[in-house]
Amino acid sequence: MNGRIRVDDELSIGGQLTPEDIDSLRNEGFRSIIDLRDPCEPDMALWTHEEAEKAAWVGVVHVHCPVPVGELARDRLDLFLETLSQLPKPCFVHGHNGRRAMAIAIVARALEKGLSGEEAVGEAKARGVAFEDAEQEVFIRDSIDLYATTGPA
Repeated sequence: MNGRIRVDDELSIGGQLTPEDIDSLRNEGFRSIIDLRDPCEPDMALWTHEEAEKAAWVGVVHVHCPVPVGELARDRLDLFLETLSQLPKPCFVHGHNGRRAMAIAIVARALEKGLSGEEAVGEAKARGVAFEDAEQEVFIRDSIDLYATTGPA
C-alpha cells in the first residue's frame, strides 16, 4: 500500500491494497473499504473483484465507487458521500496511488463541515497532508468552493 493518511477517526486514505494490507486494516479495526479505481486502470495490485473477495473473507465491507483519474464530477462526489455515510466506520478509501482518495476525502469532509476551500486545504496541511503540486491543491480548493455554492447534483 502506498502510505496511509488518517483524515479523522472515521476515515483514512491511501493507495491500492494487497491481500496483506486488507488483513492489516481488519486487524487495526477498519470495518469498510471504498475502492475508487476504475476497472480499466493499469497496474492494479488486486483487481476490484479480488479485493472485494478478500475483504469479505476477513469480514470487512467492500464497496466499489469508481471515480475517474483527474476528475471529480459532482455526481461521483455525491455518490461517494452517500456511500460513505452508509458504511460502518472506520473506513479506508483508496485509489491507485492515494492522490484521488486524498482529493475526494478532503472535499467530502470540507463540505460536511462547511469549510471553505482555503480552510480545508489549511486543515489538511495541519494534519500532515503533503500536496504533490500546486495544481492538486488548487483543484481541491476550487472543487470545494464550487460544490459548496452549488449543492448536491
